[in-house]
Amino acid sequence: PTPGHKPVLVATRADRSAVPVQQFMLAVTPPDGIVPQVLSEQSVRYDGPAISQSYRAIQIICGGEMIAEITDIETYY
Repeated sequence: PTPGHKPVLVATRADRSAVPVQQFMLAVTPPDGIVPQVLSEQSVRYDGPAISQSYRAIQIICGGEMIAEITDIETYY
């Protein structure tokens, strides 16, 4: 939430259906040292191998809870 935090998406589990739901864990590394106490937006992106040609949903997990579910998914070949 403050400047200097580094978010990263880590692929975790996916269900075994024909059109799976893929889960990602949002991992955040805090900055070293003192940083201003202001809110800052961060972008996060996952680039990696796909286990399927299409997905029913993408779920983002943080702190053991789902914080987002994306169901409008475009695939590129």
